[in-house]
Amino acid sequence: MKADIAMELFEAYAQNKLPETQGLIISAFFKEDSAYSIYEVVSYSDIKDIYMTSDALHFKAKGKKILLIAEPPKFAQKNKEPFKRTNGCKVELSFSESFVNIAESKAKLIFNKKEIDMPDGFEVLKPEGINFSFLFYSNNSENNDDKNDNENTDSKTGIENLADFLIKSLNQEAIIPLADAEKTAKQFLDILNK
Repeated sequence: MKADIAMELFEAYAQNKLPETQGLIISAFFKEDSAYSIYEVVSYSDIKDIYMTSDALHFKAKGKKILLIAEPPKFAQKNKEPFKRTNGCKVELSFSESFVNIAESKAKLIFNKKEIDMPDGFEVLKPEGINFSFLFYSNNSENNDDKNDNENTDSKTGIENLADFLIKSLNQEAIIPLADAEKTAKQFLDILNK
């Protein structure tokens, strides 16, 4: 049996399948009336506690976060700093602390130059509508049921699997050309590898 690569985060919590040593979480928040998208990737380790409230999953753990905005070419607030935006478009990023890639389609991809350290914990909002949150397992995760299965040829790491998923989402949901999605996903996830 092939190991789980990823699982919907809140389902993993309900089934007690969250790795306690380390994990990767990707959440995406989409605007229903445009291709404007916000992605949040959190790597975590050393979980001390996890608990659920009505709108979020709370982790008492060491975490590091990277944010990415996929902004359509005609986005009305494109000249405003991301942290000063309104209407569900506000993101705790500033242009001076971010990389900005311009896609062939003239869409902008904006993401942090370095991880945001969260030493005491973090929360992941429960997705609504078309939004999502997924947990990606690493090859050595305790929830990887077939770690000793010699027939498993998938040797990708959790970060590589997350990168494949991010490329597909940027291309299909955020309408970013494939080459630009691949370039940005590589840069974005290289920050996690540091």
